Amino acid sequence: RAKGAAAEVVRVDKVAPELAPVADVVAECTGSGLTDVDLPDAEVSDDRDPNPVVNWRESQLGNLGWEILDGDSSIALALTTPLSDNKQLVEYQAWDKGLNHSPIVDFLVTVEDTTDPVITAPAQVSKEATSSGGTPVTIPGVGVTDLCTAVMPAPTTTPAILKFPVGTHTVTLTSTDPSGNSTSSDVTVIITDTTGPSFVDFNGTIV
Repeated sequence: RAKGAAAEVVRVDKVAPELAPVADVVAECTGSGLTDVDLPDAEVSDDRDPNPVVNWRESQLGNLGWEILDGDSSIALALTTPLSDNKQLVEYQAWDKGLNHSPIVDFLVTVEDTTDPVITAPAQVSKEATSSGGTPVTIPGVGVTDLCTAVMPAPTTTPAILKFPVGTHTVTLTSTDPSGNSTSSDVTVIITDTTGPSFVDFNGTIV
């Protein structure tokens, strides 16, 4: 440096960006497979870098899993139910141009199902009586669909045994999905007796 020249001042950035906590994310499932969940924006500030970079990863992927957070960042998750915990821990970390980084901020992402199943069934079933001890009834066309479950079991019935005397009765169909959402549908069962009595003569012939 020439005699009398001003010394050059070099400012070293040693202050890490500040990354705000991120709230847990709960998303509604969109089908029986994986659900794409958009990751939330990060709130980050830095005293010198106006645009720190925020990286993210699924925690179990370790250092190989880091990606830059942008508007298209998302993860695909399976549904979490009382019997299947598929929550995912996601981590954010901010970096500035001076290669200072914030502490890791983590949050949970969960896919849930709050939609009831849908039961398909006839509103009414009519049948002619076949026995004085009660007529067995099968309700035709019963089906169950659920947004988040590929195959649903047949609904339960109340009463459990569908055998009725002459008259009008109500059968309640109930279906519950793996997330505990339940729905019911009533079917009116009418047992009629339009057959006249018959008699047996002394020879055993019905007349």
